[in-house]
Amino acid sequence: MGDTSIVLERASQDLMKLELAGIITPQERKHIFSTRSKHENSLARQRGSSERAFLAYSSYELALETTLRLRMRKSRHHALASTVQQHVRRVLGRAVRQNTSSLHLWYVFVQYCEKHGSNKLLSRVLAKALRYHTDSVGLWLYAATFEFQKNLNVNAARAILQRALRNCAEKGDIWLAYFKMEIMYANVIKSRKAALLSQSLTEATESSKGGI
Repeated sequence: MGDTSIVLERASQDLMKLELAGIITPQERKHIFSTRSKHENSLARQRGSSERAFLAYSSYELALETTLRLRMRKSRHHALASTVQQHVRRVLGRAVRQNTSSLHLWYVFVQYCEKHGSNKLLSRVLAKALRYHTDSVGLWLYAATFEFQKNLNVNAARAILQRALRNCAEKGDIWLAYFKMEIMYANVIKSRKAALLSQSLTEATESSKGGI
């Protein structure tokens, strides 16, 4: 119960900040704290897998965060958004640490990071998820797509796909994604070269005009 008490004490302090800022009412603060207490106590009583309990907890927190963010946007209390976000991250972090075999929970955490643009955290979460799910083609493709499209790092994406080919028995989708990525990257390079050539021709034209 010691860990539960610490978690609930921090939650109480966070909720008080939201109440003082006028984001939630005293009644809402009590209701949210009561709901969090039920989830935390449920987790404390778990003797086996806590996946279902954490899925219920995270589902509640994600819905609550959406509501609170809308209120903060209207009231311009943007600074408090990090308080809410940190709580959700802590819940999801505990969820995957205690249920490393749950691909569903890893995806919930990954998608949360992506939604909020937390790219550094997303990279770390994906790396940890892949340690426990080396045979998940979908997770490898997710990681490669993230590196290529979000981080614009084609070398990292290639390295991920090469690791995926070594670890996964089903390789068809990986090879297809690899091929598509290389085609896209070739088109990007081609467009860049065309743009540079056009710029060079324009500068040369302007220079020749100036010399007349």
